Order: sequence, then C-alpha cells, then structure tokens
Amino acid sequence: MTDDVDDTEEKGVWLETSFSTEYQLLDASEMADAVTRVTNHRTSDRLGLPPPFVDMPSDIETYREMEEIPAYALKMWNSIDRKLDTLLRFASGETNRLENCESGIVTKISQDGLNLKCAAKAKTGDSFLIRLVPPTYPAFTIDVIGKAKSITEDDTQKIIHLEFYALNKDDRELLISYIFKLQRSILRSQSEND
Repeated sequence: MTDDVDDTEEKGVWLETSFSTEYQLLDASEMADAVTRVTNHRTSDRLGLPPPFVDMPSDIETYREMEEIPAYALKMWNSIDRKLDTLLRFASGETNRLENCESGIVTKISQDGLNLKCAAKAKTGDSFLIRLVPPTYPAFTIDVIGKAKSITEDDTQKIIHLEFYALNKDDRELLISYIFKLQRSILRSQSEND
C-alpha cells in the first residue's frame, strides 16, 4: 500500500531530521493502557529520569543559598550537573529501552507527527508506541503514541507517516522546543550557504 504523504504534511511545519528511535507496534488490547500511561505522566517521571530544564532546587533553603551565586555560575553548575547525570546513567548500565522494541529512524518530525523509516509489518491505522530521544542538549526522552496515516514502501523498508494520537502535555512542550531549535539550526545553515 502506498499513499501520498505530502498531503497530510501540510497541516504544520515538518522538518527533515535523522535520528534513531525505538518503537512497538500496539494491538487493540494494549491501546487503552498505553494511552493512559503516556498521557498521565511525563516520560521522565515514569522512567525515573532527571526532569529536563530544571534550573532551581525545590528545597527553599538550597534556593536561598543559590540566590547569592551569579547567574553565569548557576548555568555552568546546571550544565555540569546534567552531564554528570547522563554519564552516571551510562556508567551504571541504566538504559531506558522499550521492552520488546524494534529500531527505526525518524526522517521528518512536527508537533503533530513524524515519519518513521522501519521494517515494521504495519498497515494504515496501526498504532505505535515510540520512544523519542532527539539529538539535542539538554537531552530528553519522550514517549508518544502515533497512528499510521499512510505508508510508502521501498525495497527493504517502509516510511510510515504517523500522526500523534497520545502525548503528555509536558512532553509536547519539550518536543515543540526541540522543533523550534531544529528549525533555527536549519534556517541558520541555509543563510550561511546563501
């Protein structure tokens, strides 16, 4: 089955990208539970990851001590702290892989969906649980559920155009920030080449 993906993509800004991702094909019996899990709590909370973009401590006494530190020193401190968290996760062997997952590549992304290049035996209307870890700093991880709107096949793989069906509102904000950052990077690169 082959559908024209471009018609669906006109709903919003779609950006070309390329990063690997993990996904699970969901069957109807798993769908309600997966939607509840994804929408009720942001992904970092469910996976026990440090929350992204946290700049100030929740303990008021620590906050009072930090008020006296210059802003540039706080930014450096937070940057070092995030990097150390990432290194510790890798060193301890902690991974945040989906269980029973397959790998694919995100080739386009928007705030409403993505294109997934993969070898999934999927058809239009199928649902996917996708764990996104875009190549950005500070790093973040989000889970989304998408429904296959169209599928284009080549010799070995498929490009599945997925529309987001379920996404936590805080995770959506992270995704939108990443898309804006990616868009700025693309525009900057184009202006340098002109």
